[in-house]
This record gives sequence, structure tokens and C-alpha cells, in this order.
Amino acid sequence: MHEYLDERYGEAEKTARISFGLNLLLGVAKAVIGVSGGSLALVADALHTLSDSLTSIAVWVGIRIASKPADQAHPYGHGKAEPIAGKVVAVVLVLAGVYIAVDGVRGLVLFFLGTADFSPPGILTLYAALLSIFVKEILYRYQIRVARKLDSVALSADAWHHRSDALSSVCVAIGIAAAAVGGPRWHWADEAAALLVAVFVVFVGVKIFRESAAGLMDTLAPGETIAEIRRAALSVEGVRGVEKTLARRSGFNILVDIHVEVDGLITVEKGHEIAGAVKHHLIETVPPVTHVLVHIEPYHEAAPT
Repeated sequence: MHEYLDERYGEAEKTARISFGLNLLLGVAKAVIGVSGGSLALVADALHTLSDSLTSIAVWVGIRIASKPADQAHPYGHGKAEPIAGKVVAVVLVLAGVYIAVDGVRGLVLFFLGTADFSPPGILTLYAALLSIFVKEILYRYQIRVARKLDSVALSADAWHHRSDALSSVCVAIGIAAAAVGGPRWHWADEAAALLVAVFVVFVGVKIFRESAAGLMDTLAPGETIAEIRRAALSVEGVRGVEKTLARRSGFNILVDIHVEVDGLITVEKGHEIAGAVKHHLIETVPPVTHVLVHIEPYHEAAPT
């Protein structure tokens, strides 16, 4: 595999490890403070954060698998593991959102029936929510920057998981403050904040699920990548033109099918040599490209007008 790709996969793994560690610490801290401080919204938010740590593991494992070289059973490599990890993140997000919603609705029903026990959330729960907003937003900005740099579906999904957690923590902070200041009459605010958390989580989960599908459906590579591949192919000696260029993502790798035009009077052996030269040149000069299938076409000069 290219040293270029090794570095990209290595950076992606490092980012996933950092995400996992910080999510685990923050989630445990929020859960302990939420339970001891009597805030359902903070406990719900803690579950969201802990689910982030699980999805960070899924992303980490997905990227590690995607980085494996091609083998006999997987001749095109293991790159699809990366968008699959993005799908895992999406499913976990939706499930977490549904769980939080059910718990929040239950709390609201008990409140309006007058059967809920009320104890105002402790001030420490508000501080924990504010700290969560800060930490998760920093994590989002760090991970989305790396995701865009590497063009990683899985890291982008995990980053949006952080952003959704930061936004949900804003709702939690508002709910805790309202319940703490307003007393029993405003206890519903903490439950309502938990429902807002659920809405954020489900919305982002569905969004990520749809976006990660592109990586599993052989979507065409970006136009600038196609143009770069065509330029590189045209620079190979013996290539007279490029008729068709197809390129698709597989993790961080690019798989290419290209039709190049050569002099129609050369021998089959010469055409084969040119095809081999195109393949090796693309792999060497366009770093994401790891597989190339070259089809030779006879070149015909355009008739003069």
C-alpha cells in the first residue's frame, strides 16, 4: 500500500482513539453527576456520550480493517469497512435517540399525572452539562477537520455524533437551570430537555445513515480526482487519448476503470505494455489510486471540418 495511504489510515486511527478515550471519561463523569444530582436529562446525555465511545470503537475497528491490503478473498481491498463503520454510528445514534425519547416521555407523563417525585437538580449537574458542551464541541471541530482532510465518511459521522452531543448538552443545561430555579412547577423542563436530546440524536443518525450509503454504492469519485487521473494517463508515452474514466471510492482508496486510446496499428504486445505503463503511472502519481483496470481502444483522428 502507498505510504501516503498508510499515513492517512494511521491519522484516522489516532483520531478515533482520542475520541474513544475522551468520550468514555466524559460519559462516566456525566452519568455519576447526573445520578447523584438528580438530573434525568444529564443521565440521558451521559448515555449519549457513552454511546459515542462505543461508536468511536466501531470507527476505529472499521478504519483498521479498511487499511488492510488486498488478499485472495478481497482482491479490491477492505476499504468498504470504513463506510460500514459510518453506518454503525448511524444505527447506534438512532437507537440511543429512541431510548432517550421513551424515557423522556415516561417522565413527562408521570409529571402531568402528578405522580413524579421531584428533587431539584444539583448545581454540579449544570456545571457538568456546560463542561460537556465545551469538550464535545472541541472534539467535533478536531474530528471534522481530520475527516475533511482525509475525506473519511466514518470520521465525519463520528464528528457529527460529537456535535449532536454538544447541542443536546445545551438543551440539558437549559432544562437543568429551569428545573433548579423554577422548582417543582418546572420539573417538566428537565424531561423536555431529554426529549430534545432525542430529536437531535435521531435526526443526526438518519442524516449520517443516508450519507454513508454513498460509500457502499460505488459513487463516482469527485470531478477533480477524475480530471487528475485523465491528465496522468495522457502523460504516458503512447497514449493518444482517454475515452472513458470511471473511478470509485473504497475507503480512502480509489479504484479506476479507464479506456485509453492508442495507435490502432501497433501490436497487441505494445498495447499491453502501454496499458501496464498507464496502470503503474496512475498508482504512483495519484496517491489514493490502488487498483487500475485499463482497456485499450484504437485512436481515430477527428475528420477535418
